[in-house]
Amino acid sequence: METCRVCGASLREGAQFCSSCGTAVQAALFCRQCGTELMAGDKFCFACGTPVQAAAPEKRRPGRPRKDASASPKAEAPRKKTIYPDVRGLYSRDRVCSVSDRAVVFADNMGTLFRVDRDMNALCREDLHPVAAAQTEEHVLVLREDEDAEKAVLCTLDDRLQTVSEQPLLEIPMEAGYESGYSYALNGRWAVVMSDTEVEDEELGRTVDQDLVLRCADLESGEIRVWEMEQPEVEGKRILCLKYSRVLLDRNFLYLDGELLDRNEDGKMVEQDASLRFDLEAGTFSLLWQGNGWTGYGKPCFFDFDHQIMWTHPREMEMKRRGWDEEAKKFQKSMLPLVPRKLAPNSPILDTKPVWWFPKEYTNNWSYFDGANGVAYYAECYWKFQSVQQDGTLSPSWCKTPHGRTEESVVWNDCLLADLDADYYYTIYRGHPFERPETDWNKDRLKPEKVRA
Repeated sequence: METCRVCGASLREGAQFCSSCGTAVQAALFCRQCGTELMAGDKFCFACGTPVQAAAPEKRRPGRPRKDASASPKAEAPRKKTIYPDVRGLYSRDRVCSVSDRAVVFADNMGTLFRVDRDMNALCREDLHPVAAAQTEEHVLVLREDEDAEKAVLCTLDDRLQTVSEQPLLEIPMEAGYESGYSYALNGRWAVVMSDTEVEDEELGRTVDQDLVLRCADLESGEIRVWEMEQPEVEGKRILCLKYSRVLLDRNFLYLDGELLDRNEDGKMVEQDASLRFDLEAGTFSLLWQGNGWTGYGKPCFFDFDHQIMWTHPREMEMKRRGWDEEAKKFQKSMLPLVPRKLAPNSPILDTKPVWWFPKEYTNNWSYFDGANGVAYYAECYWKFQSVQQDGTLSPSWCKTPHGRTEESVVWNDCLLADLDADYYYTIYRGHPFERPETDWNKDRLKPEKVRA
């Protein structure tokens, strides 16, 4: 909750004046260079030293009416709609579903491919064993390994999951092996195979990654691009390792976590966590966040590419200036806010989107998060599945599950699809919030029709 900058009293949501002292509530001010939140009266940013500039008033000739932007034909032109966003929220800790306006496509941990349409009609195919899948406007795309595991094969399927075409697409660099970093990614435009080699760095006394290779196929043009980096860097800092357990692909960018080698305030070389973005067209890395993972200040947790938002931990100064340090102590468990920002480095908090509170010890155990639309689920442990509200309140309706496959859950089309009973059947939980029925819920079983090759 925000407080008055003069007397410190709590402000009501949407208040224009403080109800205790009458001081006008000022809008948040951010540095135009680094995005750090500033206070009224600051002339320079305390984080980067950039001068604070107020917005220049609009100049108008006397007697002339203000130009109405809404009357412009260009402004009235309809915005281009994203037909198949790659990710809405985050599905699972290690697996990304492909979502379109017509269907959702995902694979379970047994290698079965599922497609569920808006009427909850489901199909499955067991012979493909996809390493990645994508739902486009016209087809279902599947990336799988060939029999010799030497090439990644692109399979184009129709809505009935029948094969339309197959073609060997990308070489699989087997010299890297599975013990080193190794991952796939796929969307409506790109198919990607990533690999690197683990080597022992004597100076650091630890294993690091080198010889990063990204093989990318442009599905629109048919062009194959290979990016090779002996010791990859971002903004002049060496990338020590990349974490392939969570690779997200949206538009022309790969999003992934890693570790960097950089100097701290004392000039000493230290290892720091980082969130990175790789441009598949330019072949370059950019840095979304860098810091200490054990504090997590500013660290991106989830990406919502449909709304172009990344949900992050607040920065340390944001915690203090918004009074969240004291607010967190009011909760019984240790809680931290999760804030929305534009999908860009050092962007300020978006005040138009809600701030979420969540148990900080379960940050890595979320099964699904869509903060913009108010849906969040996580696996508290291997045998318990929970839903959480914006204020951090846990739903009491979910009981313990007999297995650890809660990461297989999918939220889509106002339904939760989940196999919480280890019987290889997904159950449909309808409505929001999704409550687990106490009686006969077998009628809501999702029994997919099996499709033969």
